[in-house]
Amino acid sequence: MENERPDSQQLLRKLKYEEEQKQKKTRGKLKIFLGYAAGSGKTYTMLEAAHEALRHGVEVVAGYVEPHARPDTQALTEGIEMLPPMMVDYKGVKLREFDVDAALKRKPKLMLVDELAHTNAKGCRNEKRYQDVKELLRAGINVYTTLNIQHLESLNDLVGTITQIEVRERIPDRIFDMADQVEVIDIEPDELIERMKEGKIYGRLQAERALSNFFKREKLVALREITLRRVADRVNRIAEEERNALGNMEYHTGEHILACVSSAPSSAKVIRTASRLAYAFHAQFTVLSVETPELKQADEKTKRVLNRHLELARALGAKIVTVYGSDIAQQIAEYAIVGTRNSMQQIMLRFEQPLSGIWTVELQADFVLSGNIFCWLPLSQLLSGEVFFLRSDPNTTVTMPGMSRVAITTGAYQAIGGSIDPDSGRGFSSLDAVKPDIVAPGVNVLGPVLRDRYELRSGTSISAALTAGACAQLFQWGIVENNMLYLNTTDLKNLLIRGAVRDEDRTYPNPVYGYGVLEVYQALSRLRGN
Repeated sequence: MENERPDSQQLLRKLKYEEEQKQKKTRGKLKIFLGYAAGSGKTYTMLEAAHEALRHGVEVVAGYVEPHARPDTQALTEGIEMLPPMMVDYKGVKLREFDVDAALKRKPKLMLVDELAHTNAKGCRNEKRYQDVKELLRAGINVYTTLNIQHLESLNDLVGTITQIEVRERIPDRIFDMADQVEVIDIEPDELIERMKEGKIYGRLQAERALSNFFKREKLVALREITLRRVADRVNRIAEEERNALGNMEYHTGEHILACVSSAPSSAKVIRTASRLAYAFHAQFTVLSVETPELKQADEKTKRVLNRHLELARALGAKIVTVYGSDIAQQIAEYAIVGTRNSMQQIMLRFEQPLSGIWTVELQADFVLSGNIFCWLPLSQLLSGEVFFLRSDPNTTVTMPGMSRVAITTGAYQAIGGSIDPDSGRGFSSLDAVKPDIVAPGVNVLGPVLRDRYELRSGTSISAALTAGACAQLFQWGIVENNMLYLNTTDLKNLLIRGAVRDEDRTYPNPVYGYGVLEVYQALSRLRGN
C-alpha cells in the first residue's frame, strides 16, 4: 500500500490548536455574562454564579461590581469579599475604578469584574477594563464579567442603525471570542419593558426617556436576535475550528471577503460589515487601500482618518494591503483577481440618501468561468422606508448561522395541512449545501407568554425551540442515561434526518422541507437501534 503524505497545512493547524490548548491550561478562565440591553440581569446572574462557586469552596473576590440602584442585585453582594475600589481624581470628581494591582496581589481563584467594555479614567494603568481582565487571566485568575452585545466592535454600526445611538465604549471581537464560556442572559422584550415600567432598572425620569427611545419593542427584538445569532456563530466557529484542527472534516477556505476603504466616513461601516461576513462565512478577510497620487498630497487630517480605518480593520482581524496607482477601480480589480484567488466573492453596496423609485443594478464582468449571483436585502429593521425586489425569489434565503455546516437548521411549517410558513427561510445555501435540514411546527403554535397567559405564535424561532427540545431528549437518552456517551451535534443531525417523516409525493432533500418533517419518536427509535 502506498503511504499517503501528511497534509502540511492540516499538521500546522493541529500543532497550532494543541499549542493554544496548552496555553489555556496556564491562564485563567474567562466567562462572559452577555445581554442585549440594560436590566436584562447580567450582574444579578453573575453574582448568583459567584455564590454557587462559594458553596463549592471556590475562593471568590468581587474586584468591581457596578453600584446599580437595584435592591435585589445589591443584596447578592452580601457574603462576597469586596476589593476596595481605586479612587481616581478626574476634573475634580472622584471616580471609582477597578484596582488591578490590588487584584493581582490578592490573587483569588475567581474574580468578579463587572462591565467589560468600560473605559478606565485617565490615571489608570490600562485604557480599557478588558485590558485589566487580560492581566488577571495571564496571572492564572479566573474571571466572571458582564457585557452587552452593542459593545462588540464589529456590531457597532449595525446596532447604531437600529438604536440611533452611538456606542462609544467598545471591545475587539477577539476578546469576546477568546472567552472560555459565554452565558446569554435572555429575557423576553415584553418582560424587559415591563421591568422598566415598574422602576426595576432606572429611576422614573430616566425610565421614561429609555421607553421613548432605546427600549422600544422593535429595537429590543432586533438586538435580541443579533445577540443570539452572534453567540450561535461563535459556537459553530469553535466546533468547526476544533474539527478542522483534529482532521475530522474537510477544511474549507474558499471564501475571501475583500473590503476596499478610503478616508471616507462610511469606510468604518464597510469594515465592520465585512468583518461580520468574514466571521459568519469562516472566510479570509482583507482590507484594501489604494494610495493614489492625490492621497499622497492629502492633508494630515485625511491621512489620520485613513490610518484610523486601517487600525480598526487590523483590530477586527483583517489583513491590510496597500496598492498604488491612479486608477482606483483597476487597482481593486487586479488585486481581486490576482491577490485573493477566491472562488466566491461578496460585494456590499450601500446607498446613502437614494432617490425613491425603481432602481436597476447592472453587474458586468470581464471574465467569468461559471457560477451564480445572489442578491439579498438586509434585515427589515435596517432598511429605511419600503424597499423590496420587484422580482424576488424565496429560495436561498436561509441566513447565518443557519447556513453553517455544523448547525441543525430548522424551517417552519403548519402542522395542520403541512404547508410551509411563507416567512421561513428556504435553501439551498449559496454553496449548494442542503438547508434547511428539517422542518418543525412553527405556525400558530400555542405557548406561554407573560402574566400566566398562552398565545399563538409563528416563526422559525418556534420551530427551532421544538427541535432543541427534541435534541435534549436525544441527549437525555444518549448521555445522561449512559446509552451513547459520545453523542454530538453531527450525530444528532443525522438521527433527526433519518427519523424525519417524508411525503412520498415530494423529492428529498428539497430547498423547502430539507430532509423532511421532525419526528422525535422515529429519531429515538433509530438511536435505540430498533
